[in-house]
Amino acid sequence: NKPIKIAPKKDFIAEVNNTNDSVFLNSKGKNKWVIGSVVAPLFSNSLASSESPIDKSLNSNPIHGDTSVSYGVKIGYQLNNKWTIQSGIHLLQMGYSTKDISVVSGLLPNKFSTIKYNENATPYFISTSDNIRALSTISEVNHSGNSGEINQTYGYIEIPIEAKYKIINASRFDTHFVVGFSSLFLNHNEINIKTSTFSEGVGEANNLNNINFSGNLGLDFNYSINKNWMFNLNPTFKIQTSTFSNDGNEFKPYLIGIYTGLNYRF
Repeated sequence: NKPIKIAPKKDFIAEVNNTNDSVFLNSKGKNKWVIGSVVAPLFSNSLASSESPIDKSLNSNPIHGDTSVSYGVKIGYQLNNKWTIQSGIHLLQMGYSTKDISVVSGLLPNKFSTIKYNENATPYFISTSDNIRALSTISEVNHSGNSGEINQTYGYIEIPIEAKYKIINASRFDTHFVVGFSSLFLNHNEINIKTSTFSEGVGEANNLNNINFSGNLGLDFNYSINKNWMFNLNPTFKIQTSTFSNDGNEFKPYLIGIYTGLNYRF
């Protein structure tokens, strides 16, 4: 009989540490942490673009998302050669404008149920141009209504929790697929009326939840300047959930951000 060869025993922990796709990095590894600044232009809109966030009577008016800015810091930890987790804190602001309204001061104030009005707000009648012309037949309006818009602005403190998976790895350039969610804490809430002759804050939305969430999906591009510093570009799509407590009129806000910044690896 031929002697049976027995393979030498292997150190399991050493094998795990030497595996590129291990869930854990070698404890002696360096540069696992990344911290950086973040700034981004934000483009807001709604999946239900024909629905007004204020009232159903305004659904026929053009509604546009405004461009704004987000900024903050982020920190990430590299689990292995493929996976990274990251978080941070950002400040962001979103805005929506309802166009082509007619405003007449002191006439039949229109009380939308979704607005908590300021005590000193001037009473206004807000309508479409067609409706204001109809009113002129029973009042002395004489087409004196100002054409304008209703602007709704709200801001959040954002805390994202995201996972990144590396899909391209080169000597100085790498790309990650990013997925996660954000917790959004309301810190700004304002509604104002703007025409060619004046602008006035009338109150705030009373149906915004103080806390809501967003689902995040994006790509992360990094260019290494040297061993520690890298430039980051991160286009991300974020769709909000539970934005409104009630009377949201099926308005489904989302935003697209082009996040950039310098990251420090240590």
